[in-house]
Amino acid sequence: MARKSCFAIVALTALSVFATGVQAEDPYTVLRAECAAKLNGSAESCDCIAKKARAELSDKELSMVVVAVKGDRDGIAKVQGTLNANEMMNAMTFMSGAPAACGIG
Repeated sequence: MARKSCFAIVALTALSVFATGVQAEDPYTVLRAECAAKLNGSAESCDCIAKKARAELSDKELSMVVVAVKGDRDGIAKVQGTLNANEMMNAMTFMSGAPAACGIG
């Protein structure tokens, strides 16, 4: 439970940081890896998060989630500049809700 809370806090805090850059890796692979590393999620749970991201997020929202969970301050600022308020809220909501929805926590 503490890992889930820590992950959510780090991800949400990262959204408020400004810098530049965007990920080059496959975003779903990154989400799976970060899920396993930071949330100690099972392969099944981490696959669930990646599938939810594919189904629920736009490309821009997905980019924000990926740079935020990676802690990529440069990427956050670059992507943040492309999002409107609704897209930013969708990304934040996804990060705070997806772990529990996929059985982590």
